[in-house]
Amino acid sequence: MRTLFTILLFGVLLTCYGQQSTKGEQENNLINKKMENELLSEVIGTDKSPVVILFGGNPYRRDEIVKLLSGLGDITVYGTLGEEEGMAKIQALNRKVDLVLIGGAYSEAQRTRIKQWVQANLAGVEVTQPGYEYPYANESIYADVKKKLNL
Repeated sequence: MRTLFTILLFGVLLTCYGQQSTKGEQENNLINKKMENELLSEVIGTDKSPVVILFGGNPYRRDEIVKLLSGLGDITVYGTLGEEEGMAKIQALNRKVDLVLIGGAYSEAQRTRIKQWVQANLAGVEVTQPGYEYPYANESIYADVKKKLNL
């Protein structure tokens, strides 16, 4: 009888612990979602500001780069989180883009597709690729974007 009671008590405690873990995980997921919603995905400059499309893959890194580039002054940066989203943003802007930045999370095939599309459809628009053309560091990204946009 005592063994049966111990087993039942252990089962109840284990079930309660599992529910607490699930509740804790749910709370963490909500906190992470809230943090992602508070991250910057774009900075909008004046009508005359240069426009940068950032092809990113991580919302936290996108936030860092958008904030970094906003330090250049009057600039518009649209941070996207995927090839399709980036291409859709270019289309939505009616192709008014001055620079395309391809982040580190993109495969060679994706990079090639994006670069070829930009060359075919956006005359005079440059592509910058941190980690491929120069070191993947904030200082290098800042300097290259500044140079390519003549800021």
